[in-house]
Amino acid sequence: MIKSIKISEELQNLLSQPTDPTLIRKRQQGGTTLFYITGYAVIRKLNTAFGYCWDWKVNKAWLENVEGPKPGQVCHVLGTLTAMVTDDNGNIIPLSKQAYGSKVAILKVGPQDNQNLYKVASTDALKKAASMFGIGSDLYLTEEEQEFLNMEEQSPWDDATINQYKTEWAYIQKFQEEYEVSDEELNGLVAEFTGGNVKSILLIKPESLKEFVEYIENLIKTQGAE
Repeated sequence: MIKSIKISEELQNLLSQPTDPTLIRKRQQGGTTLFYITGYAVIRKLNTAFGYCWDWKVNKAWLENVEGPKPGQVCHVLGTLTAMVTDDNGNIIPLSKQAYGSKVAILKVGPQDNQNLYKVASTDALKKAASMFGIGSDLYLTEEEQEFLNMEEQSPWDDATINQYKTEWAYIQKFQEEYEVSDEELNGLVAEFTGGNVKSILLIKPESLKEFVEYIENLIKTQGAE
């Protein structure tokens, strides 16, 4: 059974920080640009977040032969990252994440080269496991996912504020359903209402929501009279 624990807000904020742009590297792979951070950068982030109280263990490592026009080998590694955290009650608890990593060798390699392959694959697995704690996880997001998360972080709406303006939100929902207005079209109306300063309903200020509802009502009356 998985037990829920509450870690400090300081650690949560540290792990959820966007990746420092100066640490981001990029490479081309199959016509796509991939963004990543080095293994050393991940290690430094782990040291900062967990005060050096973490461990990386390789559970399994193996080579896979690849046949075809470009025969070679793929080195696979399965590892476990364990970090020690302190909950609100002062208890020290180990948290573990498992991840696979790999490294492709175009040509089949000898015993000496194998060690380097295992090292690179292990680093790849470590970075993926660290991303499960939040370190560098933003680099795995698509542009659309990143934009949505940015909007959530900037949004002035929480449960209490939404409840305070529940009448206006109910009207907007009914408006979308009755007139078959998509979220994208609704955001377009927000942009028109704010003169392009706000482009999402999630970012509109609470004190402006009532005026936005009146703006919609006037649009309906105007178009209905035409």
